Amino acid sequence: MKKRVLNEKKGSALLVAIAIMAVIMMLSLALLLVSYSLYSTARRQQDTEQCREMAQSLSRSLEYEITIPPTAAYEAGASEKYPLWFYLRYNIWQNSWNYYNYEERGHTSEYAYRYFNAYADEITESGLKELMDNISILIYWESEAESTDEEGTELVVSVTCGKGNVKSTIVTCYILYLPENTNKAKYNTLEGKDDENINPDNNTIQAEDMWGWSFSERE
Repeated sequence: MKKRVLNEKKGSALLVAIAIMAVIMMLSLALLLVSYSLYSTARRQQDTEQCREMAQSLSRSLEYEITIPPTAAYEAGASEKYPLWFYLRYNIWQNSWNYYNYEERGHTSEYAYRYFNAYADEITESGLKELMDNISILIYWESEAESTDEEGTELVVSVTCGKGNVKSTIVTCYILYLPENTNKAKYNTLEGKDDENINPDNNTIQAEDMWGWSFSERE
């Protein structure tokens, strides 16, 4: 009779041991899950900060090119140095590029948005392309029906940098101004007219009408 009682006690101890092991295993799995969650959160936050930093960097590089002094565009070799500025000069306020106004038919994002996947050589050399999975540059300009006043035109440049499922977008706005110049004859020749990358639609402009873009805001 005593031997049977001892055997029953040994079985109970085994069940207790199994229960303890199960609890320990569950706690270990819970800690592992928490650790992975914290790691994923930290990694995502790091990627978000990196994407935003890269988008900021590219946005400021584009700002430098867009806001060059108007007279700088008339210097020799300027079209190669500032291709984006020249692209804007030859294409904005032309029939080949509709302005953006979501309230007007034919001027919604489908017609007015232009996307660019090229960026300056110095950006490529800095390793930005290798650090990001995707980079996109969206540019559009705003106006309204029957408007003929170029001065005050708003230009919007949106830069998006993405890595994995994380992305960051920086939006910068510029305002077009027309500086007064008493010696227009000096600035009546502008490069890039026959460059297909700068003037793909062979648009004609009044070169002596000097354009300048001023920084407005960045979001």
